[in-house]
Amino acid sequence: SALLACALPLSMRKRAAAVVRRADGSLYTPPVAPEPEPELEHVETTGGFHRDADVDLGQSMVTHGVASIGSLQVDCGGEINEQLWGAGVALSTWFLHAGKWPTGGRGLLAGRPTVLELGSGTGITGMACACAGAGAVILTDLPQAVPKLQEAIDANQAALDASNATVTAAALAWGDLDACYDVAPEGVDLVFGADLLYNPDNFDALLATMVELAQIRGARILLATENRWGTVNHQWEDALLRSALEQVGEAIELPAPSRLPRPVLLVELRPREDGKGGQPTEQIKVASGAFSGAGSGQ
Repeated sequence: SALLACALPLSMRKRAAAVVRRADGSLYTPPVAPEPEPELEHVETTGGFHRDADVDLGQSMVTHGVASIGSLQVDCGGEINEQLWGAGVALSTWFLHAGKWPTGGRGLLAGRPTVLELGSGTGITGMACACAGAGAVILTDLPQAVPKLQEAIDANQAALDASNATVTAAALAWGDLDACYDVAPEGVDLVFGADLLYNPDNFDALLATMVELAQIRGARILLATENRWGTVNHQWEDALLRSALEQVGEAIELPAPSRLPRPVLLVELRPREDGKGGQPTEQIKVASGAFSGAGSGQ
């Protein structure tokens, strides 16, 4: 049975304020990022990736040093994929401590499903999902991020063993649809990601990857995201309309760290009931740079 029906509102524009449901069941209208929006941000990584982009990276909770959620710990190294981001913290907490709220991650994981996380970053949110009851979790990110994910798995093996969950790491670039079958040839029950909706350049590839993963055996799709700048929100809405997915019901606001300035929304996507949408495979650009697969740790 469906535990959760939630969706990112079709519009977060000031002229059509969205109403979302808090974790305690109450309704409210989240604030929209103030205008004018920040100027284009220049981001440089030690890996040599340089870019000026209209991106909204969100709020980093931990950039360097050891970060912990529950019994899990990860080393944060400052790169986008090596930081702990706000929506990832909120979703990890939802998985681990969901009994405090009317709907929560432990109920979602009651059947010990097989789960795949997109853009895993540090891997802490996927490992939290494992500790909360998933039977198996596949952490995915770009190939260069996989060794760091494996280190995180190894460092937290005692906690993962206690949960009786199998956690593995694999390379999966968004838009590489053949790779979906290499990573999960028999499919999964749940596909999720946190803090992925920050760079519009990657939206089409991300959506195509979610479609491909979900159709193998009817997986559910969940995303946890900060309410971002208007232009980023609008481009996400446009990409979703181009895709073969649609939003389900209302968004749920997750309890988030107190210093996070914007609400974190949990949304669910599903294949469109009209069967329309979806771009030709040859038009999907595979994400390969430092801005792809931000995930819970980037």
